[in-house]
Amino acid sequence: MLVTTHTQSYNSSTTFSFDVVNHLSPELFVAIVRDLSPADLLNLTFVCKLYREYLCSPNSSMTQEIWRCSRLYYYPSLYLPPPEGMDEKSYLELARLRKDCQLCGRVVYLIVHWAFRLRCCDRCLKTNIKCEKEICDYLCTPEEKRDILQGLPYIEIHKKKSLWLEQQKTNTLKIMEDAKSRMQSSITQNCLIEETKNAMVETIIDELCEIRSLNGEQVYRSTYLRRSPAYCCAMSNISEPINDDWVAIKKSMKETYTTVTFSIEFSKRQNQIEHRIDQLWRLHDKNNNGAINSPNQLKDPCLKYLRFCSTYKNPISINNGDPSIPFTQCQLDFLIRQIKDEAEDYREHPNKLSHVARAIILGGLEKQRIFRCALCRKNVNSKINYRFIDVRYHLEGPFHCVLKFIEDDHVLINEHALEVLRKRGI
Repeated sequence: MLVTTHTQSYNSSTTFSFDVVNHLSPELFVAIVRDLSPADLLNLTFVCKLYREYLCSPNSSMTQEIWRCSRLYYYPSLYLPPPEGMDEKSYLELARLRKDCQLCGRVVYLIVHWAFRLRCCDRCLKTNIKCEKEICDYLCTPEEKRDILQGLPYIEIHKKKSLWLEQQKTNTLKIMEDAKSRMQSSITQNCLIEETKNAMVETIIDELCEIRSLNGEQVYRSTYLRRSPAYCCAMSNISEPINDDWVAIKKSMKETYTTVTFSIEFSKRQNQIEHRIDQLWRLHDKNNNGAINSPNQLKDPCLKYLRFCSTYKNPISINNGDPSIPFTQCQLDFLIRQIKDEAEDYREHPNKLSHVARAIILGGLEKQRIFRCALCRKNVNSKINYRFIDVRYHLEGPFHCVLKFIEDDHVLINEHALEVLRKRGI
């Protein structure tokens, strides 16, 4: 880096130039970079040759101390020293700084396999390792199997076999013990993060539950707050609890509270309808058979159309769209008559049903893996086939946090998988 200073007068100009980098002493460099994060240190290695020499010397105690101090300050969970034979920079790149697979280069979900000192995806791991049986298939005698499996599958010609095997056994034990301790450290750290996260979220919920309206009534209920998308997302991910996302959780819970409340109360109104239908069926069985049957024994063919009826999907229209108002007995009976008429119409004219409804009701394919999430069209989960109940769990879970599940809007059918089932006669 060349810094040039120009001093200009009326009739002349004087230029002073000096090379700052080439005269930067190691002591001054250490004083400048000692508070930088590992990511910043890594960026500095690409600035110039001198910076790279200062930061990429595996045998320099100064270099190792710079990376070690940065690691302990910014990544306290990486308190264990690097494995034997690995410098601090490589240790940080392997454990934290690099996010790509070392074998294929993809940026996907990765695991650091400390036994191999390798960061790779599951696909590459399965492709590049061999199990014990595969190795033994190439070996002849039991002695060969024992010796090779206890060491590495090659022999150094400059050493005797017995000495080499003993050395390899010792090295393997060290590597496995190191991997075990690091795995235990990771589990402990994740448990600590989980406890901290839970405590933080509970504190946010307690603070919101203490808010009162002008009338002294509780504004937010903990049961509804725990159904919010922000809460579900926070509780499903293990991450460092100190970041910008955590600051926004409280705000997000407040913003979505009305929507969550509407969804929960809406489900209660649908449950009212189902409970009333169950009561009517029990009363019918008692009057005709002298016994009250289980609701699981109900055989009315119209019941399977229930969830696809428009009145069941939107029953709150009779209360001006307010789901918090419970239905009266008269309203319930009126709704049930409407639902019964709609269900009978669907039974007589099944072409009026949606594609998803026909596959479930007429095809009996509810338990077949032919359904896809309509919200995953642009991500890696777009080609996953689910059973119907599984795709609903997926949509209502932390990945999408769908509050009001609608089959026609949220579920697609994989036509290729459906055609395969038809050819198999299912």
